[in-house]
Amino acid sequence: MNTLWTIQYDGTDYNGWQRQPVQKGVKTIEGTLEEVVGIILQRKVEMIGQGRTDAGVHALGQTAHCALEPETNVKQLMYSVNQMLPDDIRVVSVEQVDPDTHARFDATTRTYEYHITTEPHVMKQRFAMYAPWLDEVAIRRLQNMAKAIQKVEDFAKFAKMDEDTGTRCAILQAEWQWSGSDVVFRVEANRFLRHMVRRLVGTMIDFASLDDGDRLFNYFLDPSKASPSDLASMPKHATTAEAKGLVLTQVKYIALKNPHIP
Repeated sequence: MNTLWTIQYDGTDYNGWQRQPVQKGVKTIEGTLEEVVGIILQRKVEMIGQGRTDAGVHALGQTAHCALEPETNVKQLMYSVNQMLPDDIRVVSVEQVDPDTHARFDATTRTYEYHITTEPHVMKQRFAMYAPWLDEVAIRRLQNMAKAIQKVEDFAKFAKMDEDTGTRCAILQAEWQWSGSDVVFRVEANRFLRHMVRRLVGTMIDFASLDDGDRLFNYFLDPSKASPSDLASMPKHATTAEAKGLVLTQVKYIALKNPHIP
């Protein structure tokens, strides 16, 4: 029986989602989840995630598929798993799906949020970047830059050098929202490159601090249109924002079919 799991986690104390070779003191979300499910089922378990999140990144809607025995009571299993998991990981749902459903390859879009606070707050230290200088003018620049990246198709500027799956992505939605001391960047795309969202955020933040930064950001995206003076006055490389502000909020699928429901 194939099942699709939805998982929430606070990634602060973990070395990302993806299991790592056995090393003392290295914890991952996937490895922890597999260990707990394996103890309950008394066998080795493999969870296949829709994609990885990096060390310190959080999730409200990570997904993974896992093969279970046909007679498994998934509700009871989910309850037992949540009883054994540490407090910073929780399984939200376990659904039976078609045997060929794949968490990664059948996903149509992913949505991330990046959280920033402009005021120090003890409850936000683990989940938001602190940027006290952001003001209304800077946020207006950020909003203009979010519109600009929706027109981009190739995100090589925001990719790791060893990216081996190509650098083309389709951003469906990107926006900055501001409420009081909370600033949130929300982006949805068919796929993301490793560190891509953090590099988009870090780079936009850099440009937001510059006079006319939103115009210069367009030249960063396409330097062929920039004058020599513009090129000299703007950052040359993408900046990576810290991990703690990033949250994977949702993974969308084309309607997944339960083989036992007509």
